[in-house]
Amino acid sequence: MAAALQVAEQFESLAVQVERMEHRRMFKNEHLVFAGQALTLRFPDAAQAGLWAVKLVGRRRVQDAGHDLWSVLNMVQENPAVWLGIRRTDA
Repeated sequence: MAAALQVAEQFESLAVQVERMEHRRMFKNEHLVFAGQALTLRFPDAAQAGLWAVKLVGRRRVQDAGHDLWSVLNMVQENPAVWLGIRRTDA
C-alpha cells in the first residue's frame, strides 16, 4: 500500500514534466540531434547499429505529427528498430 501511495504522489510531478516537454518546440534539426543521441544511448557502437537518426524521426502515426519534445520522444522511442534492438548484420 505504501508503495502505491508513493507512485501516486509522483504522478503530479510526471504530469508537470510531460507538460513542459509538450511546450518545448523543436526544429527539424533538433529532431535529428535528439534521435542521434537516443541512437547512441541504445547502440553505443554506432557501426553495429546499422541505423541512421533520420530513420528514427519518420512519422508513423497521426500522433507523431507534433514538433514538441514530448512528440519527438515518443516518435523515437516507439520506433521498432529501437525497442527490438535491430542491428545490421554483415553476411
